[in-house]
Amino acid sequence: PVGVAMLLFMGLELTLILAVMGIFLLNSSAPIVEGTGGKMNMVTLTSLALLCCSTLLYLGEPTELTCKSSQPVTAFSLTVCISTLLVNSIQILLSTEFTGVTKSLLHRYKR
Repeated sequence: PVGVAMLLFMGLELTLILAVMGIFLLNSSAPIVEGTGGKMNMVTLTSLALLCCSTLLYLGEPTELTCKSSQPVTAFSLTVCISTLLVNSIQILLSTEFTGVTKSLLHRYKR
């Protein structure tokens, strides 16, 4: 019962992730997609999809391969997802709160 519920939830989540990825890919040149992160959102959505698929490694009887790969796959996808969210948050913070400082820093490091 728990495994079936996990599979149903994973299927729903993967469907939603793929739908959002499809919308972003179809409208990749639109200003709103580029403004929200553009290619960085694709990395986030791909890592979320990988995290979804990693739940399959926890179902059934464990083998040597699933035992050795389940935690690294989950940790890698979570790390990528959280780091891209952190980068997006820092970009928003720098563009809204520190406008004067950001321009001087970007000008300094642009060379």
